[in-house]
Amino acid sequence: NPGENPDIISIQLGHNKFKESTTPLPDVIRADELVETRFDVVTYSQNDLGATFLRREEFRAVSCQCTLRIPDAEGEGGRRPTVWDGGEYTEGEYISNKPFGESASQIQSQFCDMCCRDHHDGGSGSNDDPYDPGRSLYRPFYGSAEYYGSEHGALAGDHKHYSRDRLGNMVLAAADGDLYLEACRMVRKDGFWRMAQDLRQEGLNAFPASYLDEESEVDQYSHYVTDAVQAYELAMGQFGQYELDPPLLTLPGNMNPPLLFPASSYDNASEMAVGVLTEQQLRARGIYIDYMSDVLREKINCLDVGLSGESCEAPDVTTALEIIPFYDVQVTWLARWNETPNNNPIDVTNQAVADDNQHSRGRALLQDGFGYSTITSAVHTGNLGLTATDPIDPNYQFDEEIYSLYALAVDYDSPPPLSGVIVSGSIVSSVPGVKAADVEIEASDAACDRTNTGFECVLYANATRPLMDVSNYQKAGLDLYACASGLLKLGAEKVSETGRNWTRFRLPSESTSSVVIVISVTPC
Repeated sequence: NPGENPDIISIQLGHNKFKESTTPLPDVIRADELVETRFDVVTYSQNDLGATFLRREEFRAVSCQCTLRIPDAEGEGGRRPTVWDGGEYTEGEYISNKPFGESASQIQSQFCDMCCRDHHDGGSGSNDDPYDPGRSLYRPFYGSAEYYGSEHGALAGDHKHYSRDRLGNMVLAAADGDLYLEACRMVRKDGFWRMAQDLRQEGLNAFPASYLDEESEVDQYSHYVTDAVQAYELAMGQFGQYELDPPLLTLPGNMNPPLLFPASSYDNASEMAVGVLTEQQLRARGIYIDYMSDVLREKINCLDVGLSGESCEAPDVTTALEIIPFYDVQVTWLARWNETPNNNPIDVTNQAVADDNQHSRGRALLQDGFGYSTITSAVHTGNLGLTATDPIDPNYQFDEEIYSLYALAVDYDSPPPLSGVIVSGSIVSSVPGVKAADVEIEASDAACDRTNTGFECVLYANATRPLMDVSNYQKAGLDLYACASGLLKLGAEKVSETGRNWTRFRLPSESTSSVVIVISVTPC
């Protein structure tokens, strides 16, 4: 049974064939504050008699804490990534001479054993292709600076892994026994879960609640996705290592003719008014395209020139779109939502991720006053985007995709004026198993919002005592503290079991962007 709009969108592949992705469902493993998220991609055909199942792809994304192991004479190692070849997933070869990892905790996802072990590069395998090195890498689009060179001995060829110090700073894991943070994607192959290459989101779009309810709107969005994916595939070229200089997915406004989605500019802003529309669930969708190996590209190129699926070693396939590994995924409840000006005249929910999306994100609420709000939806483009966890390497902000949409409040009651004084910074955790991403904030005499990696507050013009409460950080058996550089602490409560820890800070009266809030086991 095909899914229902607007959460699940059927993407038209041509010849009465469609592809759709189920809504990702996170499982928050509270014992260690780590997340496992699952979703499926289903391809089917449809006619007057109904829908016929053609193919189902099952994916999981998981975040883990691992212990680094450097290979020795015993040669334990792990597998190469399992990759899509146009007809099925080809299982990765087991490599005994590459670095590997071990799960650092017994109270995290059961899939962390495989994630920690396999998500490493390096070594040499009999199936490695010197003309297609990206096929053997978990992060084929990363630059050479993110990989160890030959001077690092047994670590040569592996991508770098990181942990955090007591201040939350990234620390390179480079010795046997070092702890590090990891995020992996898995695919089911012949009934077994196997490690796949990292997710790669090429495009992000966000919409007001009313869009994608009508069939004509679904058709419009579907055509944009397939047109953009086809343009991306053509821009790859037929040969060569396209991952060294990958094309960009064409934005809606750069299509020919340009496509203007609702609320994508001030001119077509989504209006909210008392008695008409006081709240709405905004939506975000990510377009993902996996790495395409030479084996897959040969089949795609063959289909592009009009040859049959049988001739191109792709039986029962009519067009290249059917085998290009792309999928359009609902990411509403995994994205971070913020608005400018903060909280007024429209506020957008941004709660910590909970099991099966039992949390609120992207729900726009009409506040006091009138005027425009610029609302941003931000998602990490890799595996972290589906696990909603803290950064695992220094590239987090570079790998973040942001989409802006616009809303207009037409309630003419004036809100408290904003002063223009902005206090912002980052929130980090130095405690293994405690996510900074789950920390929540609440303010008085200021409008404050969480961002993907921190917070931003704008003080009210008449603020006399602007305060910010930091909460929702805890771990059984530990007393945890929230410490901040540049903020005066006014009070705190720490609870080692099931309570809700909190700390209250006084916000300064002048603008600053250098605040760092650290969740720590060490008293401030």
